[in-house]
Amino acid sequence: MVANKLTLLWDLDGTLIDSRRGVHACIIAALASLDLPRPSDEALRLCIGPPLVDSFRRMHPQLSEQRVLDLLDSYRRCYRAKGLAQAEVLAGVPSALEQLAAAGYRQLVATSKPRVFAVKTLAHFALLDRFTAVYGPALDGALNDKGELLAVLLDEQQLDPSECLMIGDTSFDLTAAQQNGIRFVGVSWGTCSAAELRQAGAQRVFDRPDDLVRDLL
Repeated sequence: MVANKLTLLWDLDGTLIDSRRGVHACIIAALASLDLPRPSDEALRLCIGPPLVDSFRRMHPQLSEQRVLDLLDSYRRCYRAKGLAQAEVLAGVPSALEQLAAAGYRQLVATSKPRVFAVKTLAHFALLDRFTAVYGPALDGALNDKGELLAVLLDEQQLDPSECLMIGDTSFDLTAAQQNGIRFVGVSWGTCSAAELRQAGAQRVFDRPDDLVRDLL
């Protein structure tokens, strides 16, 4: 196998893993624990992508910072107990990762999900060994900003941004990539549609993992 010069930086939720069922259920449970109403389906959809603490602030701007942190703590207890187990690998992803690894691509994960949860999720689905490293925020909120997360990844892995490709399903992935001079391709099998990704500025969007693989190979 000859190493490929291009390094692939994968988002996790909505790109590799469908975590919506567990995430949404635990968001609803966390809000209920503070006697807050169930959010709309659209509000729940928009929680996939950005740091969850920011989503809680957006949904309930009247809450004190301590109450927001209480929500986050309640969510994490729920997610540890049952949310993780409700995730599913997105169709076509394992084969895509295997083919790209066989072609010599170096692959890393860059996610807004706390790293401890990301590693557990990937290990649960036997995908962890596909990746050189997994980058995600700490539980204390460090590196919640995905642009900062990618900057740390590039520095620690000694990567040239021009030789990297960010693969993600939301405008947050696109923005973080742009902030670091990294090329971006969108995938429409996750949170955002192809139209939403293109409206956000994505020049290239793929509808299926095998379409992405064919393009890269």
